[in-house]
Amino acid sequence: MAKILEDDSYIYAGEHQGWYSLSGGSFYPWNSLDFLVDLESGRKQQHISIEKQKIRQWTE
Repeated sequence: MAKILEDDSYIYAGEHQGWYSLSGGSFYPWNSLDFLVDLESGRKQQHISIEKQKIRQWTE
């Protein structure tokens, strides 16, 4: 099945980078993310999705 989809250009192999949900397998655009902030230092710690309030990881 994957070979048919690739031959018909529905899928392709490539490289991607961006904010990613490890559990859901989805990429997130910048405008759907917010930051968790360390209250003591005021520094941004991790990116979270605005919709689900879950941590997202950068992947390349």
